[in-house]
Amino acid sequence: MTDPRFKFLLLAFTLFGLIGLKILYVNNHKLNYLFEGSTSLHAHVYRDSAEPGKKIGIILGSSAVSGELVPLATTVSDNLNRMSEQYITYNLATMQGTPMVAAIYLELAREFRKPDFVVIGVSPDFIPGEITYTPIAEYHFKHLQSYLTTQQINEFQIRAAKKNSLQGKVALLNRVTIPYFSMLKVREWMWHMKEQIFHQAMKKQIKPLSFDPSHLVSENNFSLQLLARLCQNLRENKIAVLLYMEPQYNPDFVYSMGSFQKYSADLKSWALAQGISLLDLVNLVPSTNEYFVDYIHLKPKGNHLVALKINEWLLEQEHSGVH
Repeated sequence: MTDPRFKFLLLAFTLFGLIGLKILYVNNHKLNYLFEGSTSLHAHVYRDSAEPGKKIGIILGSSAVSGELVPLATTVSDNLNRMSEQYITYNLATMQGTPMVAAIYLELAREFRKPDFVVIGVSPDFIPGEITYTPIAEYHFKHLQSYLTTQQINEFQIRAAKKNSLQGKVALLNRVTIPYFSMLKVREWMWHMKEQIFHQAMKKQIKPLSFDPSHLVSENNFSLQLLARLCQNLRENKIAVLLYMEPQYNPDFVYSMGSFQKYSADLKSWALAQGISLLDLVNLVPSTNEYFVDYIHLKPKGNHLVALKINEWLLEQEHSGVH
């Protein structure tokens, strides 16, 4: 009878061997999709082949934009694609996304095809004040350099040198393995579990952990500086860009009284000064369990309402001949 320990080792070597082969394949082939370890492979498809007669759009942001755990085909981009045959949008938003990660995804996508428009969801979590060092940012640093100042590049390299270089390999490993796990039935189970837990919390008005966003919009905010450069780059390349303030579940309840209002007003003033189109969708979606799965993430009905507003903007751009 075969030793159980031998069976375990054989299974482990086989698994790592398959992963290794997959990594070699990813490194040596230009795949027809872009994926870097986010929530859903389906939501992050970016076709290499042309879509005859269709304009191409990219959606960037954090997990609230990517549609964390929502049923497949119900994200903002999925809804947009059902609303018009004139364009096709690809959802490249990520969990814990920031302007730094968004810039990387944009550059990776542009290696495949130049988009006609880019839509970026903005929330307090999306614009942290300082540089965030992530494995993806380290691994794809070359795509990020054009958005950073010399001082920021030097600071990033010093910080990265102190970190274990294994992190970059882990980021690549996620790229290879997570798509398979994200498609399992456990994803559906997690959605229903999260829905039930937060339904009770919201029903009982249990206040979530949050921070004061009133200080975020400032000249020293690294994320806003990078976001401004990203938008400027898009406009210089004749790519239409829209920022939208993500819907919030009762911001006066979630955040300290008045802090979100200051953040919101400051962000609008900042966008106006930068000449960037900004849609205020904060109060678009009713603060109920019917539209929110938790205090941040939208359900399919909420995503549909957001898509309607973005589609209106796209139609306005079309009629004005902007793109």
